[in-house]
Amino acid sequence: MAARLAAIGRWPYFGPQLLSLVLVAKPGLGSCATDCVGRFYYDPEFVGNVSVQALATVWLHEGLHCWLDHANRRQGRSPRKWNKSVDREINDDLATERMPFPKMYPPCLPHDIGQPDGKLAEFYFGHEDEEEGEDAGGDESGDLPGGSSMDGVPRPWEDGPEGESGVPEVPESLQECIRHQVSENIIEAHKSRSHVPLGLLMKAQENMAPPKVSWQKEMSAAIRACIADVAGAVDFTYRRPSRRQSIYGDIIMPAVRRPVPDTVIVLDTSGSMIGDDVQRALNETQGVLKALGGVGVRVLATDAQVHSRQRVSHASKIQVLGGGGTDMRVGLAEAAKLKPNPDLCIVLTDGYTPWPTKAPKGMRVIVGVIGKYTTGIPKWARTVVID
Repeated sequence: MAARLAAIGRWPYFGPQLLSLVLVAKPGLGSCATDCVGRFYYDPEFVGNVSVQALATVWLHEGLHCWLDHANRRQGRSPRKWNKSVDREINDDLATERMPFPKMYPPCLPHDIGQPDGKLAEFYFGHEDEEEGEDAGGDESGDLPGGSSMDGVPRPWEDGPEGESGVPEVPESLQECIRHQVSENIIEAHKSRSHVPLGLLMKAQENMAPPKVSWQKEMSAAIRACIADVAGAVDFTYRRPSRRQSIYGDIIMPAVRRPVPDTVIVLDTSGSMIGDDVQRALNETQGVLKALGGVGVRVLATDAQVHSRQRVSHASKIQVLGGGGTDMRVGLAEAAKLKPNPDLCIVLTDGYTPWPTKAPKGMRVIVGVIGKYTTGIPKWARTVVID
């Protein structure tokens, strides 16, 4: 507990992340680690042999794995190489602050591979040395260092789901709230001229970046259009009283409920999108999710074929798979086959794709163009330029 408080004393804005972690003693672990559900595992013997200040650095290191969402950012990369890269992304900030590390575990730093500080793990991954016997698919053998918060690969010694193990966990929705709160804290600290490491500030600004499109407005228009397709289509709910309840006396009347369209997003993950454009598309996806009030949407990651089909409630959970050619006709055709049939399809693309000649039946389409290339987009789709 003293080390956790010491860590918060160094970075007060990071307090919500550190205080949310659930302490779990794990004798024989040899160090400390975090998993994907907010548990902080520690070996009592290790803790007893490390100074409070060095252990405070460990707390920040492990908390950063969770806040930086390293598990979801791996995106199919080799876990062993990725683990080194994420450690470099974290440790350069800690070392720059002159924080002490445990002597038995010297930090993995960017200069070890001849690279500069202040880069993302994705950058360092491209400069890591290949390890003998390791293929692109990664090492799922369970002998990986650290915890699953680094790469999303469950370790054999980690406790299972709370319902089975009885060990508390932090729900995914709460983890997102914590990530958001810490990002706000960091930005406010920077505005008040408090010292914030550049790497943390850049990630906080990315987390808080608003979508370019007012999806609340777009979704409202889409909802009106979907309702208009079926004359007089309404829905009712008894969860709240009718506005005219007073004239009905003891008879309970339902209120009219505004239906939310069942939405699918076709996400362009072709080679021309990989990089800043796909990140912008993910920001817009988060805007759509917020506009829908937290209702999950189906997402199809598509280049010239559909690589993944997911229902997500946050854009960080999307598997960005692809990197090949571009054909959004494939994604639209797949969206039209989904059951239940979606009311609305949002295509997020840079526009460099062929389009169907006919509109999908029973489904309205909004095309969000990342950039300005709108040539060839059919008139039956509503086009929104995300510049």
